[in-house]
Amino acid sequence: MFFFKPPKQALVLLNTSNIKDFPKQDLYMELVRATQKLSIKRFDAVIGGLLKDPRIQAELPFYKSDLESIAGAKHFTLTGIERTLSYYLQVIKAQSQKINLFIEEKNSFEKLLLNSDYNACQLFLEQHKNKIGESIWWIKANLLVLFFKKSSEDTQKFCDDILDRTGNCLLTYYLNSLIQCTHASSPIRELDRKISKALEEFEKAEIPAVSWFVTKLCFPEIITQKPEDLENLSLLQKLPVVDIYDFTTSAVLFNFNLESTSRDRKIPCQKFLSELSKIVSDPRLEDYKQSARHQLSVSQQIETELLRKYEVGCYKELISDFLENIDKIRHPLSFANIISKSCIRTGSGFSSGKQILDDTVRNLIDIHSLSTKASQARLDIQERIVRLHRTELGMV
Repeated sequence: MFFFKPPKQALVLLNTSNIKDFPKQDLYMELVRATQKLSIKRFDAVIGGLLKDPRIQAELPFYKSDLESIAGAKHFTLTGIERTLSYYLQVIKAQSQKINLFIEEKNSFEKLLLNSDYNACQLFLEQHKNKIGESIWWIKANLLVLFFKKSSEDTQKFCDDILDRTGNCLLTYYLNSLIQCTHASSPIRELDRKISKALEEFEKAEIPAVSWFVTKLCFPEIITQKPEDLENLSLLQKLPVVDIYDFTTSAVLFNFNLESTSRDRKIPCQKFLSELSKIVSDPRLEDYKQSARHQLSVSQQIETELLRKYEVGCYKELISDFLENIDKIRHPLSFANIISKSCIRTGSGFSSGKQILDDTVRNLIDIHSLSTKASQARLDIQERIVRLHRTELGMV
């Protein structure tokens, strides 16, 4: 006896052509299903189209930009590094105009911070909130300004506000950690005693994504020096799109540039950076593009010449040229070491009018001259790096 076996029905996945056939309450789960089931070959076209649709954007927490939305945000698991990075690339593409504005604003703010213009920083952040909204980056920026202004009353008011608005959830813990790493009298001690222990508990509880995110939030790469766990990037869906961009890009760049990263991980990282550099204008990606073309950017040309002058012993000229070109150099603090040594060898002082840079150079002079202040100087530098983590100024 023969039995008729009905043909398998084709799996119908959400796309821009059939989105009108799905009720609003089903859109989020249908997007999740499409993201997990689509072939990599069709992934970018289908998911990219869906993420540009206002109906889909309304269902996704990362297109909102207020603390309350972050606190109540949900996320789903992205499987595989290639699929994860492809998804975030489409998320960023759908909001590329906002991302480019964020990059411009981030760079402008850090210049103001380096110039020690803290009142201008505060005004800038108020305007930034009106244009782009609240984010982890915006909170960290405010905490830094309040720290350098040394306004305990304003700091308490700001911290109370952000913590009250998040309620009792993981975001509250993230923000508390951020506050401690920026405002504690000894952020290094906070990392050692409290946050490191909490990370161990998260690992024991088998929630490595939370441990990973706290590490990204609080621990500078110079302390960790290990490949990013890109499998945990799914958690970033709970954050605003500007934070998704910032955290994902830094994680991928760190992986790509680390010698110990395997080829299997470097290939999707390279693809992500290559595609990303076509849609956003970020100095971090400019360095990547220039290195891929074996060309030096303007900043790199200046930096190369400064290093040459140090190597041939033109110390006074080095200091003079550094001060003259300081606004053209992408990482002025990365030159603090050779500037401090040049000051010692010429017997000259150093003053750029930029508190963060001047304090770092002064600390390094104490260290290299074997001053009695050397131990404290080392601690000062370590704590400054922790406080300035998640900014370009923390890259000493």
